Amino acid sequence: MNAVTTDALWTLIDRTRPADGSPEAHAVAITNELVEAGASAAQTFDAAFTSALDALCSWDLWGAGALLLGGCSDDSFEYVRCWIIGRGRDRWELARLDPERLCVELLADTDREEALVIERIEDLWLLDGEPLLYAAAVALDRLGVERAARTAPPPEPTGAPWDEDDLDERFPRLRDALPPGWWDDARDIESIDGPVTIQVGFTVQGPAMDVIDLLVTGVDAFAAGDHTTCVEALGPIVSDPDRWRWVEHSGHDPVTVAYAVGMSWFIVGDPDAAARSLALVADGDATPDHVRRGMAQVHLARGDLEGAALLLQERSRSPMIEHALRTTLLQRAGEHGAAARTARKLLRLRRIPGVSPHPWDLAGVLVQIGFVFVELGDAKRALSCADSIDGLTRDAPVELPLPAQGRTIRAGALRLLGDHDAALALLEVLVDTSGHGTCDRGLVERELARVHRATGDPRAAEVYRTAATTFLAAGERWLAQDVAGESAAD
Repeated sequence: MNAVTTDALWTLIDRTRPADGSPEAHAVAITNELVEAGASAAQTFDAAFTSALDALCSWDLWGAGALLLGGCSDDSFEYVRCWIIGRGRDRWELARLDPERLCVELLADTDREEALVIERIEDLWLLDGEPLLYAAAVALDRLGVERAARTAPPPEPTGAPWDEDDLDERFPRLRDALPPGWWDDARDIESIDGPVTIQVGFTVQGPAMDVIDLLVTGVDAFAAGDHTTCVEALGPIVSDPDRWRWVEHSGHDPVTVAYAVGMSWFIVGDPDAAARSLALVADGDATPDHVRRGMAQVHLARGDLEGAALLLQERSRSPMIEHALRTTLLQRAGEHGAAARTARKLLRLRRIPGVSPHPWDLAGVLVQIGFVFVELGDAKRALSCADSIDGLTRDAPVELPLPAQGRTIRAGALRLLGDHDAALALLEVLVDTSGHGTCDRGLVERELARVHRATGDPRAAEVYRTAATTFLAAGERWLAQDVAGESAAD
C-alpha cells in the first residue's frame, strides 16, 4: 500500500509531541498549530494522517499487536496505529515494514525477569492514540471549514489473515520475548461465576461476570452519551470491591472507569451513587481535575454550595467547563452580577486554554451558561446558547441529553420573549420524550410551570409541585428547594 504522507506531517508531529508522550496533550498541541496555520494546512495534515493510518492497516501489525497485548479489537487496532504515528516517521516505517520487530523493540529495554516483562506489557496496554485521530477535524471545525469526506472506504488489512491459535507460531521473535505461554494464558479468562486466575500475573477473587466485556461496553456507552447503558455495565464493577480491584489489570484506566459511571449516575439522577464512584479515584490534592469537577457538580446538586466552591478553582487558565460550573455556582449563590459577567465572557470567547476540543464538551458548557442566562432573564443570550447547542449536537445519538437540554433553554428564552405558544409547544414535546425522575425532566416541568404562570393557567401550581418531586427523585435537592420556593412566591 502506497502511503501519501508529507514532511509537514512528520515535522508537526515531532514538534508538538509533549515530553510525557500524552496523546491528549499531543492532539491539543497539533490542533492549536493547525488552527494558526489555517484551513489549507489542516486539510493537508488531515489527508496525510489518514493516509499514514491506512498504510498501517496490515494483518501482520494487527496480529503482532494482539500477541503483545493479549488481544486487540478493531477499535484498539485503530488507536494503536494512531499511537504509532504519534511516535514519528521512524516508528511508523518500522511498523509498516517489520511490525514484529517493532513489538519486540517495545520490550527491548525490559529486564527479562517475567514480572517486569508483564509490568511493561501492562504499560503498553495504554497505547491509545485515539485523540490524534480527531486533531485535524477539531481544527477544521474551529476554523469553520467542513471536513472533506473520505473518497474511499477504510481499507481492509493487507497481507495474510491470521488465526488466534497460530499467532505465537507466526511471530516467533515476539513469542520468545514474551513470558512462556503468554498468549494462551492471556486468553484464559473464564466468564463464569467463581475466581478468575490469569497465571501470568494477577488473580481476581469473586464472580467474573465478563468484566472485560462490561468495561468495554460501559466506557464506549459513556463516550456515545448512552448513560443508562454505562450505569448498567459499569455499576456492578464499581460497586463490588473484588471486581473493582481487577480494573487496573484489565487495560482500562480506573480513573476513566470511575468517572464514566460516576457522571452517568449523576446524569440519570443518582448523585449519591455518583459521589461513591468518584470517591474511588479521589486522592486529596492529587485528585484528577475532571474528577474534582464531577464532585463539584454533585455538591451543586445536593445544595452544598460551599463544598462546590472549595472544589472549583478560580483561575483564568482553567478549562471552560470549570468556569461554566462556577457561573452556575455564582447564580445559585445569588451573585447574579458576577454570574452574568462570567457567562457573557464564556459565550463570547467560546474557548479558554485547556478546554477539551470535543463539540459535545462545548455544548455541555453552553448548557450550563444557557440555563444561567434563563435564570437571569437574558433571553437573547439564552437563545444564542440554544442555537449553538443545536449545531454542536446535530449528529449526536438519541441517548445524549444535550440536545433536549438545549431545547429546554430555548423554551425558557421564548417564554422570556413573550412567545408563550411556541414555548408551550416545545415543552409539550419535551415532556413526552424526557425520562421520568431525571433532572432533565424536572427542568422541563419547571419551565412548563413558568409558562402556565405567565399565561395565568391554574395548572401552574400543580406542575410546580410535580417538578419539585421530580428534582427530589433525581437527587437534585437544590433545584427541588428552589422550585418549591418559586412556586410559593406570587
